Amino acid sequence: MDEQDELSLDGEATYLINDHWDITAGVSFSQIEQDFSAFPDGTDDDVTSPKLNIAWHPDDNQLYYFNYATGFRPGNINNPQLTNVRIFTANGFPQEAIDRAASHVSYESDEVESYELGAKLSLADGRVQVAAALYYMEWNDMIQLSFDTLIPGIIQEFNTNSGSAHSEGIELEIN
Repeated sequence: MDEQDELSLDGEATYLINDHWDITAGVSFSQIEQDFSAFPDGTDDDVTSPKLNIAWHPDDNQLYYFNYATGFRPGNINNPQLTNVRIFTANGFPQEAIDRAASHVSYESDEVESYELGAKLSLADGRVQVAAALYYMEWNDMIQLSFDTLIPGIIQEFNTNSGSAHSEGIELEIN
């Protein structure tokens, strides 16, 4: 990479509604630009990632909460595929091989959204701690390692955006 410019602005504030309720809201804005002398297309990511937490603590031994947050990983280029394009072009490979490697030179950012509903409890005069949560995450434009056996040579792997996935579950911790 020849040049990367990154700007990130983050902010968060908590508002205490009363002795038992509070809301925390935040946002992160990221702008990442990457330029490469050997590749005409750089990468450009402008992402806004909000965050929200609502908490209810009826007493010092109980906390119930809801969290919502987003995040991302920036896009980039696949240097091995850029190398393949150069080698294929310099050595007279068929245009189909050059185009195939070139189609995998860059990839976009991926993003995740997460939701969590949970509780943290202190029981038996503080001798027992319980933490429980339900969660759901949605992952879009996932960056994953892929292979293309139609690319000639030994460098057939690259990162690519490959659809979406989700994760859901329950966590329980008792100490």
